[in-house]
Amino acid sequence: MRIAIIGAGASGTITAINLLKKLQQPASIFLIEKRNEGLYRGAAYSSQLDYEPLNVYAGRMSLYNDNDDDFYNWILENKKSCEEITHESFVSRRWYGEYLETSIKDAVVKKQNGVLCETVSTATENIAKTPEGNYLLKQEDGREITADVVILATGNEKPADVISKEAIQVLGESYVSNPWNKNPLENISAEESVLLIGTGLTMVDHVVSLKKKNHTAKVFALSRNGLLPRPHKHSPAYKIEREISNESIEQLDANILEEVEKAKSQNLDWRSVIEALRPVTTKIWQALSDESKSAFLNKYRIYWDIHRHRMPPASHNEISELISENKFEILKGTITDVLKTENGFLVSYKDASDSNSVIVNRIINCTGPSGDYEKCDNPLFKNLLSKGWIKKDKHNIGIVTGAAGELIQQNGNVLENIFAVGPLRKAMEWESTAIREIRTQAEQVAIQIISQANAHA
Repeated sequence: MRIAIIGAGASGTITAINLLKKLQQPASIFLIEKRNEGLYRGAAYSSQLDYEPLNVYAGRMSLYNDNDDDFYNWILENKKSCEEITHESFVSRRWYGEYLETSIKDAVVKKQNGVLCETVSTATENIAKTPEGNYLLKQEDGREITADVVILATGNEKPADVISKEAIQVLGESYVSNPWNKNPLENISAEESVLLIGTGLTMVDHVVSLKKKNHTAKVFALSRNGLLPRPHKHSPAYKIEREISNESIEQLDANILEEVEKAKSQNLDWRSVIEALRPVTTKIWQALSDESKSAFLNKYRIYWDIHRHRMPPASHNEISELISENKFEILKGTITDVLKTENGFLVSYKDASDSNSVIVNRIINCTGPSGDYEKCDNPLFKNLLSKGWIKKDKHNIGIVTGAAGELIQQNGNVLENIFAVGPLRKAMEWESTAIREIRTQAEQVAIQIISQANAHA
């Protein structure tokens, strides 16, 4: 059996590890990745920023559902720290990248005889069916790989540009479109003021990284809502007693707020409620109508994001300190124009009631990954869309997949033996970008592939 995994970042690596551990029959695994600097780690865990902590407790980042302490134990065995490392520590993203790399190398060593794993350093540009019924993967460098099963584990696409093409031309090299491409802060001098578009976790890491680099000029962050992620804080477990998965978005919102009040009466805060929702979030999402999903994305998403995707307490303290010292300012609105001046770039922005401007020397796009695969510049998705093998979801946050991650074509039929793992499944599952969900998907896909192979043996 020949299995091709397109993408060898976190999603692809975790999928390969599951296959290597579970395969008992002869098989060849091709792990295909163009970015050598992100090999086995992905963009998030190969970060070169000066400040790049995980935004999740170390005790919750294991690769395995049946061994919650695997990453934590790896830290204790492999890393030295001036501070005590606990299950609730926020450790370096680079440590997690090392953990991923170590884990797959260990899985290769311990695999069954007859199972091969080859890393292919190129990009897949297209997939075609062969007369025999399997798949031919056409690579950027001209190579072709034949596979019986294909797994799309391409991770996050880069952010969509939220400023005009004209503004991008004006900015030239002073604009960074992808904040996770190598180190976007490397060539920024201490005296250059910086504007970050977006006020989420990516922005937080970049702002604090500038501080760690002894950056002295003022830093700005701009978003439509001007809202920051809330800080993590330990809160004991809370249990939701009722079924809330088939409500309208308005009723769901009211029910969640009611649960928050119940938690308060038990001396718990909203964080406990968010964690209690985590195991049923996908079920809730799938039960919503398209109309309710649109309402959520347009009205409620920002509030979900800042509460669900929280920042470490240390990050919150750093940001608060910079704000109090007037070294960092949050702006609200969207950019309308960019003009070059003697002192830098005059950036005009507007919210619902007012227009303002600010002069900066650099702009970094931190708006988060794009889910509109029709507009991304990945040739593979352009080709798969053009022949109807993948179908965009109605809300432009992913593609349509089945319960096991199988691809659903534009004609509504399942594309046999091609699966998706990770952010590609966000449209159907919503929670599909964190390690907890990715490890579950990877394990399920591995089991599905092996079961199918055994059934046809």
